[in-house]
Amino acid sequence: MNNLQHFKGYEHLIARLDDLKASSEKYYKSYATNFLTEEETEIARRYLGKQSNYKIYGGYEDARRCKVVFFNNEEDDFFDIVCLVAKLNNKFNNIKHPDVLGSIMSLNINRDQIGDIFIKEDKIIIFVNKTIADFIIMNLTMIKRVKVNFAISDEQFDLSYKYKEFKTTISSERIDVIVGALCHLNRQQAQRLIYAKQVQLNHVTIEDCAKICNNNCTISIRHYGRFIYLGVDKTTKKDRLLVSFKQYI
Repeated sequence: MNNLQHFKGYEHLIARLDDLKASSEKYYKSYATNFLTEEETEIARRYLGKQSNYKIYGGYEDARRCKVVFFNNEEDDFFDIVCLVAKLNNKFNNIKHPDVLGSIMSLNINRDQIGDIFIKEDKIIIFVNKTIADFIIMNLTMIKRVKVNFAISDEQFDLSYKYKEFKTTISSERIDVIVGALCHLNRQQAQRLIYAKQVQLNHVTIEDCAKICNNNCTISIRHYGRFIYLGVDKTTKKDRLLVSFKQYI
């Protein structure tokens, strides 16, 4: 049994997961949350642990916004996520993620009905709840004064994120030291970011400046970006650590 004191602040999410799990077991049906943030998804994963009657999915592999789906057996093919695609004329390629999300929100659609959004070359790709797919197709016809025409698609897209790799030196693997190095700030400035809840480690907001980062952990810093800490390459002659990162671009 998970200790609920480790999930303080997420009581509503935990109660929702418990309710859906109980309903699935009682009625022998599949039940799913709406789209969760990355932080909520990570909390759900930690809370549910190694239970075998759920899956986490966002419409494609490595999705950031996901649902938790409770099911009764491994053969259950329950699926309520739809991929909507609109072709975009290349001369209007200045449309960005906030433009698409803002247009959706203007239709009075809750954020948790919408999964990940991509602008890929000449296409806008949106993952949404199946129940609102037709509504979006009918009503989302303009983004940033550009006409769009969405349709349901089963096409498989390359939705991998681009990143660049770089190296730097740090004095230790404490999160405040790493944040300072990534943002070019001194330790006190980095700690202020952490205390202000601007830093997430593996998608969960932290306030412990002494937290040690492990290899391949994800570090998200508001206004600075998202990074993956790859680990220590070597120790320099001055006893500093030469470390590697990936930065999403």
